[in-house]
Amino acid sequence: MSLLEPIRRIVHRSVQLSALNFRRGQLLSTLGIRRHQSGSTLLRIGVPASIAYTLGCFEDYLRYGGVEPGYLAGKHVIEVGPGDSLGVALCFLAHGAASVTTLDRFHPDRDQDLVARVHAGMLERLPEKGRGRARAALEAFECGATDGPLRCLQRVSIERAARQLPAACADLIVSRAVLEHVYDLDAAWASMNTLLRPGGRMWHKVDLRAHGFFDWFHPLRFLCFGDRAWERIASPDPTINRARRHVYSDLCARANVRTKVLVTHVLGRDEILPHVPDLVRGVHYGEGDVALLAALRPRLAPRFRDLTDEELLVTGIFLTTEAWPAGRMG
Repeated sequence: MSLLEPIRRIVHRSVQLSALNFRRGQLLSTLGIRRHQSGSTLLRIGVPASIAYTLGCFEDYLRYGGVEPGYLAGKHVIEVGPGDSLGVALCFLAHGAASVTTLDRFHPDRDQDLVARVHAGMLERLPEKGRGRARAALEAFECGATDGPLRCLQRVSIERAARQLPAACADLIVSRAVLEHVYDLDAAWASMNTLLRPGGRMWHKVDLRAHGFFDWFHPLRFLCFGDRAWERIASPDPTINRARRHVYSDLCARANVRTKVLVTHVLGRDEILPHVPDLVRGVHYGEGDVALLAALRPRLAPRFRDLTDEELLVTGIFLTTEAWPAGRMG
């Protein structure tokens, strides 16, 4: 047993100590003492699993985006939060995308040897027809090209991306487990709408869970902190903005775009496959889930306390939007 394990157990028994530990990690990253672990899937699961995960992400985009691979031909794509490899970008390029620009608000900690092995494994798994193009784009990027089909912008948040990229430069914007970390969702949404061309699309998978923080008390324990307390715990990096499903639906409604919101996760349960537009009691959740929620509801922060059971039970969504073509409004 690790010498730190007894300390971890003590921390996990206390909400206050857990919050302080959470805050400690934020400060270490902000001060540059520890590199940010944003998107560090590879370090946790290894190369073969990371390749499979990346291919699954790309397949999810096509499936729930409701398009065939041919749709990507000639498209300009922005990937928000690429994680610890460029595997998804290589998939888009291999399937005909004209360019992929990745945005990361951090300069995350990456093991370059592992990343290289993932990229090599990804190229082997890509369709032969587009493999050469993806390989050429990756090689040009690795040689320092800044105007090739693959561009990677670090320390650029999606909220500010519209200031650094041309307006209407993207046909498609995608993200996976990123938007729940965005500091200002209104600003992010405005930025993405500015970057999208008429008729452009967005595909976002959003994880509304606590990412393991405070789960040992209750999966929604992080919703019990008031806004000011949560800001102090999570500042200066928001880490989890705590927006629920209705916030994303409202953003889409205000932007007047065609929208589909599918539920991917329900409180404490495995992923719902395929994702569904509506929950059915007795199928996707049961009395035990409602009771687990009821036990916590009196302690929820005011802005969450009056939400419906279903709204609180939803802990993951897949969101797709399609902007109206030029000259046409919904």
